[in-house]
Amino acid sequence: MKKGSHYRRNQSSSSLFEHAQTLEALSKQGNPLEFISEMIDFEMFRPILESKLQTLERKSNAGRRPINPY
Repeated sequence: MKKGSHYRRNQSSSSLFEHAQTLEALSKQGNPLEFISEMIDFEMFRPILESKLQTLERKSNAGRRPINPY
């Protein structure tokens, strides 16, 4: 007997609004990340992160794509 995973679901079986519904449910439960984002202005870290994350020189096109900080 094969048991299905309850933790990871196939991406194709998710509904169109699942992400929005998940965020709404977390907000109703008191999402601590919302509280933290209200207390800390994360935009002050943007110049530091952009300078470290955006490297113009690449040895090859292989590997992971650069991170979009926006």
